[in-house]
Amino acid sequence: IQGVVYDDQLSNGDPAAGVGIPGAVVYLDTNGNGQRDAGEPATPTDPSGGYAFHGLAAGSYAARVDLSSVGRGTPAPAYVVPAGTAG
Repeated sequence: IQGVVYDDQLSNGDPAAGVGIPGAVVYLDTNGNGQRDAGEPATPTDPSGGYAFHGLAAGSYAARVDLSSVGRGTPAPAYVVPAGTAG
C-alpha cells in the first residue's frame, strides 16, 4: 500500500493541486476502531508526503492518518494504489 498525504488547499480532492505533508504518521487500522493503537503498523511520510507499507500479506487494510502528527486540519489521503489492497 502506498500513497501521499496532502493538504487539499483547493478542496477538490486532487492531490496534484495539494501540498504534500511531510512527517505525518500513516497507520494501518487493523482493528477498525479509527484510532492508532499499539502494535498497528505505522510509517511517517517522506518530504513529499509519500508513504509506503511493504511486505504485507494479501488482504484488505484501512490506511489512516494519525491527526496528532499533522498539526493542522484534516488531510486527505490520496492513494497511488487502491487503499486497502495488498498482494
